[in-house]
Amino acid sequence: MLELIKKNFEHYIVEKVWGEEVWLYNGEPCGVNLCGKLLKLKQDHYCSLHCHKKKFEVFWLMSGKVKMIIQKADESQTHTWIMNPGDSQVIPIGMFHSFSGVVDSILVEFSTHHEENDSYRRTQSGVIERLGDTDAPPAQPTIKVERVPE
Repeated sequence: MLELIKKNFEHYIVEKVWGEEVWLYNGEPCGVNLCGKLLKLKQDHYCSLHCHKKKFEVFWLMSGKVKMIIQKADESQTHTWIMNPGDSQVIPIGMFHSFSGVVDSILVEFSTHHEENDSYRRTQSGVIERLGDTDAPPAQPTIKVERVPE
């Protein structure tokens, strides 16, 4: 059985508005669906507020500082917090989430298999614009809520 397990997965990089994803693995060894990525997040950049209907995720912050936003699908609760190195966040299936780089950061994503058609976005990814003084805190991005297709 061990000889059937793929020894190497071709790593590749996916460029994003907010930085890049380094894909470490995305497959189904021995019938278990797994995905592992390094998310290199640029300071003052954020990913879309989105959810997955099939994918369960866990984020672990390796380096930097990240603002994490999680939101219930019905928008009844939103929680925002700052992740520091060593912090983790579980993202259950159906939970909307977004993250932004307070500084350049590396998040590790552990999840079930990634499928491109399993992302449902309420916002687009972007850059946080600072107002005037560069020492001032960044302005918060406007979150435009769009209904997610069923």
